[in-house]
Amino acid sequence: MAGTRYEEVGSSKKGGGNNCCLKFWLAFFILATLALTGVVLWLVLAPKHADSSNTQTTDKTRALQTASGKSQPGLCSLPPAQGPCKANIERYYYDTTSGKCKKFVYGGCSGNNNNFITIQQCMETCSLPLVPSKPEYCLLEMDHGPCFALLLRYAYDKKLDQCVEFTFGGCGGNKNNFETLEECEKNCKISIPIPSTSVKFDTLDAICELPQDTGPCKGFYRRWSFDVSTGTCVEFIYGGCKGNANNFQSKEACAAKCGVLSGVKSETVVSPVGGVGENAVCYLPRERGNCEAYQQKWGYDPELGQCVQFIYGGCNGNANNFETKDACERRCLASLSTPLLSTTLDAIDDVCKLPQDAGPCRASQRRWAFDTSKAKCTQFVYGGCRGNANNFESKEALNQPELGASSKSGSIDTLVCHLPQDRGNCYALIRRWAFDANSSQCIPFVYGGCGGNANNFDTREACEQRCLANIPMARPATSSDALDPVCKLPQEVGPCRAMWKRWYYDVAKEQCVEFVYGGCRGNANNFESKEDCEARCGANAMANSFSSVCFLPKSTGPCRGRIKRFFFDSEAGKCAEFIYGGCMGNANNFFTMEECVSTCTNMVYDKRS
Repeated sequence: MAGTRYEEVGSSKKGGGNNCCLKFWLAFFILATLALTGVVLWLVLAPKHADSSNTQTTDKTRALQTASGKSQPGLCSLPPAQGPCKANIERYYYDTTSGKCKKFVYGGCSGNNNNFITIQQCMETCSLPLVPSKPEYCLLEMDHGPCFALLLRYAYDKKLDQCVEFTFGGCGGNKNNFETLEECEKNCKISIPIPSTSVKFDTLDAICELPQDTGPCKGFYRRWSFDVSTGTCVEFIYGGCKGNANNFQSKEACAAKCGVLSGVKSETVVSPVGGVGENAVCYLPRERGNCEAYQQKWGYDPELGQCVQFIYGGCNGNANNFETKDACERRCLASLSTPLLSTTLDAIDDVCKLPQDAGPCRASQRRWAFDTSKAKCTQFVYGGCRGNANNFESKEALNQPELGASSKSGSIDTLVCHLPQDRGNCYALIRRWAFDANSSQCIPFVYGGCGGNANNFDTREACEQRCLANIPMARPATSSDALDPVCKLPQEVGPCRAMWKRWYYDVAKEQCVEFVYGGCRGNANNFESKEDCEARCGANAMANSFSSVCFLPKSTGPCRGRIKRFFFDSEAGKCAEFIYGGCMGNANNFFTMEECVSTCTNMVYDKRS
């Protein structure tokens, strides 16, 4: 019994020893875990604390740099540095390649000074003065949100640098969402403070002496720079990154900073760098967007050169998106259509330069007006009241060969067809046709898509219809060739109802005759006095002009005919035969030798004697 109890007691002690050992290892494991957790927490939290004084110092330094308003090129060109610590802190650095401030993850200690708490602080320190900061929400992407309403809203598009329409679903989204265009521009549009006093040229800011620099990027932003050579602010196209500080949002900001030289005419000069400036939106592809709505919209097609309809999904897309065809054409066609050169416009009566105006009434009367952008008469619907004087009952009443008081060329078609072939400023590859006055034929050329001039036709047929029908044929000289072309024009009262006493030259009577002028249009055979008329068209003027015909050089003209004609050779002092091509040329061109001799020989020798 005693032995048995001993064994039981011994057995009980042995089991208690095992329990004690288990408790020891369990306690050790818990303590080790707590210690390891403490080390990890210290590694994470201690660098923030340890670096706080360094961060405060750095932030103060950056604040001083920002307050000074000067970029720190050395600091801003440093690469982003995470540092050796393991925190996960969102910071910003300046990227010299893109010219923008970007996010990076900062470890919490060391690194370098190209490290900013906010994007504004980064931009203020490193960006050029011409790029003030925007609120961060303006840089957010447009967000339709998860709901399915179709609410018209506005958002800032950082790629286009402008506020654009988009469709908001009604919930969610982000802060880049404004109810009106004005609210969007007020919050997100870059504004440049204008100094209160202009800088005089003799103390010109160094910024103003920098050369114009578009930068390496491919954006299309209208900007202004100061041109030292002209002493004026001129417009140019900025690519969107880098460049230099001689770059202003407006002409006023440029003038306020750099001044304008006294005595130098200030004028707008558009630098043709890049191409289309503010109308870059017209060259964006038409985009349906990410949503599934079915909205009919209009976009500009640069290949067709016109606005076309497309289906818009209701969100995203881009700014080449218009509610109506009219809105699209006002934005894109008004500035991208081929303009007439000033020489053409100078030949058009002021009445013909007036815009087409239907007036406020609601009638539907078919009328005609002269369209300066197309250099031809176009039909429109007149409301029946008001409007303006560029309003004619028939095409014939408007489309006269002489428009206004201009001189050298008979008609607008002739002027258009003699304009040089002009590709324009843009870089599209559009096949067009132009009239070549040297070969008297229509030839193909590649049009860039904007700018250029009116000698630009969609088809060969359109070119030939416009230009070949209007090639002036040089006829043999007669006594009437002594007259100034203006003097041969018929008497023209014009469509207006004034009663002005004027004089015109009557070819049949060979004298100046009085007539009543209506006050508008008419033609250049219109003089305020008889003396003015006779000075231009009278006998003395005719004699001088006639003898000058004989001194014109021989001209075969651009056409390819082989017509026997005669001209007066002023160097040899006699008439000679030549081959005439059949069109154009000049008035020193006679059917017969006798006609040439009788016209020129006596007059020329009288003039020489």
